[in-house]
Amino acid sequence: QIGSGKVDGSVEEFERAGMDAFSRRISQEGLTWLPDLLIFPDEDHLALGALMALSYAGVKVPEKVRVVSLSNKGNELVYPRKIAQILVDPYDFGERIARGACDFLNGRKGAVDAELATIYMPGESFPVPVGISHLNKMRCLSKNKV
Repeated sequence: QIGSGKVDGSVEEFERAGMDAFSRRISQEGLTWLPDLLIFPDEDHLALGALMALSYAGVKVPEKVRVVSLSNKGNELVYPRKIAQILVDPYDFGERIARGACDFLNGRKGAVDAELATIYMPGESFPVPVGISHLNKMRCLSKNKV
């Protein structure tokens, strides 16, 4: 659930939810609330909607705001400027879980190698690796504030 609207799970609905939430906040508060860095940790389609709203408001990425989005490998965010992304490989993750389940069912008990591997892909929107030291130096937008 984003803001007060519910999202049905389709790509278009996630994009619309991101655009509506950011458009609403921009229309209510202007751009003074905009942080130095926006991190979209949940859904890259929300990020695309938010980026559309920011673009319509004249906000340039990365000149005015920097952006990092979480994306599934093979379904990366498409935007006119290269957006920095943390890529997750859902197929690799699913394969690890399935292997662990098969091992368990075959009597081999132990830890399942289900660590979620991520790859940071720098972009024009944030060219340096994302780390706590970078985030501590910037005002970051919490997803709860949109």
